[in-house]
Amino acid sequence: MRTHLWLFALILGLVSPTGLQAANLQVPATYARITDALAASTDGDTISVAAGLYSPSANGETIPLAISKNVSLLGAGYETTTIDAEMLGSVIRITAPGNVQVSGFTITGGFSFNGGGVWAS
Repeated sequence: MRTHLWLFALILGLVSPTGLQAANLQVPATYARITDALAASTDGDTISVAAGLYSPSANGETIPLAISKNVSLLGAGYETTTIDAEMLGSVIRITAPGNVQVSGFTITGGFSFNGGGVWAS
């Protein structure tokens, strides 16, 4: 009985109420593009983006970056981490129904009549 309780406690420590621990997805170490990390993410995940320029011409980003899950998108700092839409549309489009955090970026080159930088609905 004692072994079963220990195993049960170990499992509880490894599994969150939603079933899995939140992941930390790394761009570009694990995912070449922010777009790819967003596609692979689930609610509660953090996407950590290293310093650099992220745009359609620099690394093939898809614009707008579509955030449809409750994630944190964290850049290395606005001085060193830029998302540039190159005037192709909104830079970021948020449609997630809950909490989304975006910080640590310079957001530039957005073009839209409804939210050229960040569009949230």
